[in-house]
Parts: sequence; C-alpha cells; structure tokens
Amino acid sequence: MKSYIDQSIDPCENFYAFACGGFIQNTKVPKDKMEVTQFSILEDKVLANLKLLFEEPIFPQETYPFSVAKTLYKSCMDLERLESLGFSPLLNILEGIGSWPVLLGNDWKPHLHNWTDAIWLKMLA
Repeated sequence: MKSYIDQSIDPCENFYAFACGGFIQNTKVPKDKMEVTQFSILEDKVLANLKLLFEEPIFPQETYPFSVAKTLYKSCMDLERLESLGFSPLLNILEGIGSWPVLLGNDWKPHLHNWTDAIWLKMLA
C-alpha cells in the first residue's frame, strides 16, 4: 500500500494524487484489459495460485473435495478428450431429462412433457 503513495504530492492539496499517484504511475494496463485496480491485481494472483494448485498431482492423502476439484479441473482442461467426445455428453444429459425442443424441431410434443417432473425424477434417480 505504501508503494501506491506519491510522497511528492501534498495530501492537503490533492489527496487522491497523494494516495493513488504511485499506483497510477507504476501500474501498466495490459492490452487485454480495460483497467487495472488493486482488486483486479489480487484477483489475478488468486486465480494464478488456484491454477497452480489445481494442476498439482492428486496426492494419496488429499481430502476428497480437493481431489474432486482437481479431477474436474483436469477433465475440463483436456481439450483433446473434449473435442473427441463432442456434444454427446450434453445430448445424453438432455435426453435424460426429456430432450430439448430445439433438437426435436417439429417432433417436439410439449403436451407430453413436464420439465419440472423430468428434473425431479432425474434428481431422485
């Protein structure tokens, strides 16, 4: 926080420039961002640390929630497998809840389907 202060400015004259001048002078906005704030810098650091954590191997003593999170992350990042599967996992889920009108086109029979019942039955399965 001290590095964000511009001590060459009199705080009684311009408190904003005094309090934030160092941050403004020393912070570069990357081309892929519209702005950089203290919060966005912290968020970037947290996300980078999470990425490193998720990319670590799953250790035998790892707690269940962490091993599940790492497994999920790794499966989402496996682009080769995702591309080979295509839309089939999504289509299977949609079929399990009674399909989707967009996929069936004119064959869709809304009077034969109740979304809430289908989702409720899926939750009970």
